[in-house]
Amino acid sequence: MKKFIIPFLLLFLLACDTSDEPDCSLVLCAGNQPVYLEILLDDENAIANGTYSMENIKIEGDSLEGLQVRVLTDICCETPALIQLFSFDWESGEYVYTLSLGQYHSFDIEVVLERSSSNDPCCGNQLMVSNVTSTEVIIQDNDGYFTISLN
Repeated sequence: MKKFIIPFLLLFLLACDTSDEPDCSLVLCAGNQPVYLEILLDDENAIANGTYSMENIKIEGDSLEGLQVRVLTDICCETPALIQLFSFDWESGEYVYTLSLGQYHSFDIEVVLERSSSNDPCCGNQLMVSNVTSTEVIIQDNDGYFTISLN
């Protein structure tokens, strides 16, 4: 009987982790935060109503290499359609883009990205959208997305 207890006890003691560092190998963290833009024209979502689509949306400016632009439709919640901007190459700082919508609307936006101040040892220090501003159009910060009014 002692032959079975001693190896079991030894295996149990060796399996205990004595390090002070957490094991993050099994933790799945959220990725860096994309920029979500709602475009309003005459108080209507200009993407949801078909005024603009991916074919007539053009982005120019800082760090275009790796920049992904998507149009999201049929989404839930407060708005029916959004433009999503995302880049794996983004770091903390300011990025200036010119957003052109069709032939009649073109304006600069400044995207400010910052690292989170989370103390989470596994998922802290994520890139977050701090602000999106413009001197040419009105931009409202909503919870999770920014509304650009072209009125």
